[in-house]
Amino acid sequence: MNEVLVFFRVDASLKIGLGHVMRCLTLSEELQRRGVKVIFISAALEGNIIQLINDRGIEVHPVVSNTLKVDYEQTKNVLNNYTSKYKVLIIDSYIHDVEWETLIKRHADLLISIDDNPRFHNVDILIDNNYKAEMITFYKEYMLETKKLLGSPYVLVRSEFIDYRKKDIEQDLVVHIFFGGADYKNYTYLYSDKILRYIKKIKVHAVVSNTFSYEETLRKLKSQYGSRFEYSISPKNMAKVMENCRIALGAPGTTTWERLAIGLPCAYLATNSNQIPILREIQNNKLGIYLGEATKETPLEQVQNFMQFIKNKDLQIEIAENGKKLIDGKGSKRITDFIINTLQGRK
Repeated sequence: MNEVLVFFRVDASLKIGLGHVMRCLTLSEELQRRGVKVIFISAALEGNIIQLINDRGIEVHPVVSNTLKVDYEQTKNVLNNYTSKYKVLIIDSYIHDVEWETLIKRHADLLISIDDNPRFHNVDILIDNNYKAEMITFYKEYMLETKKLLGSPYVLVRSEFIDYRKKDIEQDLVVHIFFGGADYKNYTYLYSDKILRYIKKIKVHAVVSNTFSYEETLRKLKSQYGSRFEYSISPKNMAKVMENCRIALGAPGTTTWERLAIGLPCAYLATNSNQIPILREIQNNKLGIYLGEATKETPLEQVQNFMQFIKNKDLQIEIAENGKKLIDGKGSKRITDFIINTLQGRK
């Protein structure tokens, strides 16, 4: 498919996090494997990972995204600088709205949005890979002419999370803690400290990215707890880190699907109120447990409930098996197939 150019309009920052870019990189790997050239368009925000994208050999065009009008003009200019039979633009953003899409649509042959927040779009294909997204009433009543790829079959996870699938829950009690790469509220430190203090026979492996601003607090934990606490910064293989842990604690996001794919049972804390409905759904379907909203006070009740989860090996096994059944790692392939088939149908 060397007659196709796929552009990704996606950002990362301290506040946005890294998840949007990481799932687009996962999809881009499959597109490149099929011979499709990919180009990223990304705002140079504080905490961006433009260099990481470049390091993967992908062309990136930085933009200034201070207003949607400026953003549109710069994105349009990038698209118009290239010639190809088909130009596909994939947007993964909560900021870009239907008006922006309507403007940019004139400059792309196929416009796609990845968005797990049900709202109006003016795109050709909408991807919402949230759990049970296919059941959302909004999608059944609106945008009826838009092609929709909904639910867990379209979850974007890298292949290593399937390759490293856990086979044994009987491991040393190491807790994988991850609240997003940037974790600008530093829940990583707060919850690591709390559970190490109150749960004596436990070890913690915390993960952050190189955009994390509080490494000195993690060094403090290492000094205080010694071999009971380890941390990794932007590990090259997150799946390998997860494989060596028995249970997880953290926030939802792209990592939710990675935990499920590899079979790592997780206790979740909401870092944003819009995460609460999906976390309750995850708990109701035994894909994890929900401890409540993350807070700097780290309530003792949350720690006690996490202790009960640690003791319940039957529930851990059930969650791990349910996750592996739900996420098969073929989301990138399904989406790429759909894009290519859609373009071929236009010949």
